Amino acid sequence: MDRSFLEAFGLTVAFCVVYASLLRVVQRVQRTGRASFVDENPAHRLYAALQSVSMLWIGASVAHQCATGEDLVADALWAFAFGGVGFVLSMFAGQLGVRVLLGSRLGQEIDEGNTAAALAAGGHHIAVAILVAESAAGTDLFGLGLASGFFLLGLVCQQLVVVLFRALTTYDDAEQIAGENMAAAMSYAGTSIAAALIIARALSGEFEGWSTSLLGFLQVACLALLLLPLRQILVGGILFGRMPSLRGGALDDAVGLRHDTAVAALDATIAIAAALAIARLA
Repeated sequence: MDRSFLEAFGLTVAFCVVYASLLRVVQRVQRTGRASFVDENPAHRLYAALQSVSMLWIGASVAHQCATGEDLVADALWAFAFGGVGFVLSMFAGQLGVRVLLGSRLGQEIDEGNTAAALAAGGHHIAVAILVAESAAGTDLFGLGLASGFFLLGLVCQQLVVVLFRALTTYDDAEQIAGENMAAAMSYAGTSIAAALIIARALSGEFEGWSTSLLGFLQVACLALLLLPLRQILVGGILFGRMPSLRGGALDDAVGLRHDTAVAALDATIAIAAALAIARLA
């Protein structure tokens, strides 16, 4: 067990404590104490749990990618610098993305106990955390700026995939989630996380100049578009025994009309599994 492992592990523990504390402060600042673990509202507890997962994901990744094992003080300073920026970006992007894609009323839905809204919002936070975690790597100011820039680029691409997914479904995600359709929330969260996994793969690797790095990023990021036809072919076509269609079909009927959580869970699981396979092959 070498020093770099022990150092990274120690920084991870420190990040977990710091991030958990910061997250609790943010949760208290939000109106009506939203996202509290001790709240009687189940939607608050679910949202808090998923937000915590996203923060811990960032903490562990930053500690691993910013700790060289050569200078403990320098490693800690840069890790906390990257981690601090990552925390701010993830909270801002998480809140903004949820409001843009699912409507400003989502927070009110969570306050009223809508667990579907909490799942959709929490899933989006995890997707953002995956992008932040892969971007946050470096040991200097140039790397910090580079990480922030590529994170924003990755976020835009991930959001475009989700917007395209919503355009290809025959049901309105925001309307269904506001109506406490847990199946729609599962499908939305699964697609959001799956897209982030592929785009995070595009964010990995060394910076080799703007043209080379941007071209490499776009080549891998475009593979996220494969999730949409795969969803229709694997779930909507093969598993339902129907002719696959680009838009609508048996899968949308199951999620949007029948609120079938078993089908939605399968949809989300296959999307994430496909994303992991694509990311590994890319």
